[in-house]
Amino acid sequence: MAHGLLYFTAVKRTSGLPVYYVKKGVFSIAPHQAAMMTEDVAKRVCKRYSLTLERDYGYDVAYRAWEDLGEVESCLAIRQVIQTAKADGLSDQEIVALVAQTLESKS
Repeated sequence: MAHGLLYFTAVKRTSGLPVYYVKKGVFSIAPHQAAMMTEDVAKRVCKRYSLTLERDYGYDVAYRAWEDLGEVESCLAIRQVIQTAKADGLSDQEIVALVAQTLESKS
């Protein structure tokens, strides 16, 4: 029987070396660098990056929240862009253009 806490990782396995998700925009071939996540967070990462969910046991779950990995939901990013644009005094047309740019960069 395995000892320790159950955690999940996100990995892409091909004919070459496996590639592990570390955090937003960071991947590694080193398994010890893989993000140790809760199942819910790992499922979201796998869905976003088309990776495979794997489970393991260790001493801690480092990432219990999506935001801890640097991942941001599109609606939160849009809200931040709008608030900053309004504070900067941009026009409605400029704000719409910034929102469109934000959506494109998040997809």
